[in-house]
Amino acid sequence: MFRRLLDWIAGKEETQVPAAKTRGERRLFRRVGIEGATVLLEGQGPYAVTDLSYGGLRASTGESSLPPEAVVEGVLQVGLTRFRVPLTVRNHGEGRTGFGFDHRAPGTTRAISDYLRPAIVGASLREVTAVPFLPPTPQTRVRWFQGDEGTQVFVLEDLAGRVLQSELHFLDYLVLWEEGPRRLRVGRLQRGTSRPGLGRVDPATVDYFQVPPFKALRAAHRILDACALPGEVRDPLLAGLGMELKRLQHRYLLRGREAVVALVPEARPGLSLRVVNLSLSGVAVLLDGLSPADLEWVRGEEVLEARLAVEGRAMAVRFRPAWFQAQVMGGPLEFAQEQEADRLAVYLAPRLLGQVLEEDTAPPPSLLGAMHGLRVHLYVGIHNTHVLAGVDPGGRLRKGRIAFMDQVVIHDAAGLRSYVNPHELVLPFEDDPPLHRMEVREQVDPMLKVMVRTLLCSTETMAEEPRRAWLEALG
Repeated sequence: MFRRLLDWIAGKEETQVPAAKTRGERRLFRRVGIEGATVLLEGQGPYAVTDLSYGGLRASTGESSLPPEAVVEGVLQVGLTRFRVPLTVRNHGEGRTGFGFDHRAPGTTRAISDYLRPAIVGASLREVTAVPFLPPTPQTRVRWFQGDEGTQVFVLEDLAGRVLQSELHFLDYLVLWEEGPRRLRVGRLQRGTSRPGLGRVDPATVDYFQVPPFKALRAAHRILDACALPGEVRDPLLAGLGMELKRLQHRYLLRGREAVVALVPEARPGLSLRVVNLSLSGVAVLLDGLSPADLEWVRGEEVLEARLAVEGRAMAVRFRPAWFQAQVMGGPLEFAQEQEADRLAVYLAPRLLGQVLEEDTAPPPSLLGAMHGLRVHLYVGIHNTHVLAGVDPGGRLRKGRIAFMDQVVIHDAAGLRSYVNPHELVLPFEDDPPLHRMEVREQVDPMLKVMVRTLLCSTETMAEEPRRAWLEALG
């Protein structure tokens, strides 16, 4: 299960379907061309989706017998996310059928809106020719791009056109790319700080993330992927965001409060190198505090036969130092036995899910209404992984849901139970997920409980109230 979960986190289950070319046309809602999305219609298909909007979608259905205004059950899949939504037939022509969304499902509507919004914003970015900002030196110049919803891109380049620094401002986030060892940083405006409108954000009002949130990286990547900015402006930011997304899906950053994970060379068993980040295929360790002799020896080795010590278990590994940066050394990791990689997957999977959870500060009214009288906490992560907690004034969990991959854990008046949900993903904003279509487990598997506890304890962004309430409910 855990290796499959790591594949799911990394997006390896995603299937790619080539999208057909679309015609330009005037619509009530702006459409976004899309690749790799499919739709099932009454269980038939899948059909490639060619474009998507807030109001509906168009799919390559071939010859269709569906009459106009017919309502069909649709399952839209974008990447690893599935939306079950009724679709109304609007038109048909040239082998493509247009469908309208039924907006009576607020959870699905919110999820589709969140997916589309960055692409629509990105397509709106345009360069401003009259820039009112002075460059920091006479040898540089500033370029400024504006888009919908206050989205802005600032670029500092030299007089030859080489980009030195670029910033993407959207919502409350700032993505900063600059030349240097740490090229990309992601931050968020400090609480209580309002956006300045048009113009740059004061860097002193931004808190930078040690682990950038998945939601921010994904939205920024979609904005830039959909924009028409010049390549020299867009490409460095886009490449940096793509690399961070990939790292986030594979690499776990260890915090100081966790039990130490160490790499111990076989040739020097008294030398313990503290691990700072870890994946199934790579590791980075601290060199701080090593004696000059140990440091010289480590830097001179091409391959280290070692033991990776994780939670009391030592795994035989081969480590190849590939890079050095300040007091950190990193490189590829190979396991002597495949089952050791499986054991590490047990350690990594829930922590990778937990480290990217971010609070959604504006749950939809339907969700708040379903939890009337409770304090509602919602945290969303990769591929719609989420933790939902409705906590009473006494701090007890009254209604809650944790969902990831095909696993759903529910707590309510009926107690704690779990579901296996192979057919569709439960969306974070749903107040009434289709539990009747899932396989119920009245007794929650002990391994699943351990995994959920680890997930809850691995996120630094979660408030103590929902974390404590869920941990008590798990028993």
